[in-house]
Amino acid sequence: MIFGRYINRYYLRHAPVLLLGILSLLTVDYIQLLIPELYRLVINGVNLGQVAVDGQTLPFTKEVLMQHICLPMIYIVVLMVIGRFLWRICFFRLGHQGHGRFAGTDV
Repeated sequence: MIFGRYINRYYLRHAPVLLLGILSLLTVDYIQLLIPELYRLVINGVNLGQVAVDGQTLPFTKEVLMQHICLPMIYIVVLMVIGRFLWRICFFRLGHQGHGRFAGTDV
């Protein structure tokens, strides 16, 4: 039985770490959905010479490119790196905590 007494104790003991991992995984998944919208702005700017940002039509200039496309992309990349690191540590580190012959030591 996969959800036996011992497994449930494991989940309860490590619940905060597992919930943090799930939250960071969902955050990274949501942030990844924002990237195609930024690419759409670049493609529309190159093809049409103007972009629609927050309901306003702006000419596709270097300033618009930096402020509305490049800076948000940099923020997205930084958040994705932090989020991916966090969920991998939360999920995979729990599997490497000393059980069995290495009990009592961190492997």
